[in-house]
Amino acid sequence: MKPARYAMIFAVSDTFEHTLLLQKPYTHHNPLFQGRWTAPGGHVEENESELAAAVRELEEEARITVSPDEVRFVLRFTCNCDSTEIEHDVAVFGTVIPIQRLSCAQGTPVEPIGVFSRLPDNMLWYTRPLLDLTISRMKQRPASDLPPTEKR
Repeated sequence: MKPARYAMIFAVSDTFEHTLLLQKPYTHHNPLFQGRWTAPGGHVEENESELAAAVRELEEEARITVSPDEVRFVLRFTCNCDSTEIEHDVAVFGTVIPIQRLSCAQGTPVEPIGVFSRLPDNMLWYTRPLLDLTISRMKQRPASDLPPTEKR
């Protein structure tokens, strides 16, 4: 059986001082997630790319629309963090958005959105390290910007 696939996307301000996070519902089926903050994300649908899923999840959960070329792949890993599911693959993406646009994000009463300059204490355990990695990745020049001798 193929593992389930998930995509998540960190949206950070263009100064890298603000981060958009989503609070998981207090009724989440996994008690570890209940009321915790993390990046928007969810299931990758059948015949959908991980990138398309990340873009879709950001729009569905935060009402922020980005084009795929505004998004950068960060990392893919396999996780067994949810005892209610089999081991699954998670693709992590990042995008940089001007703070004025980021501040327009809208969640729902069940899954509110916050734009944080100081991160909340009650984040999911993986949020901080993945956010740090994403910010580092977003600050790198894309390979297409490098001179030919520096491309790998």
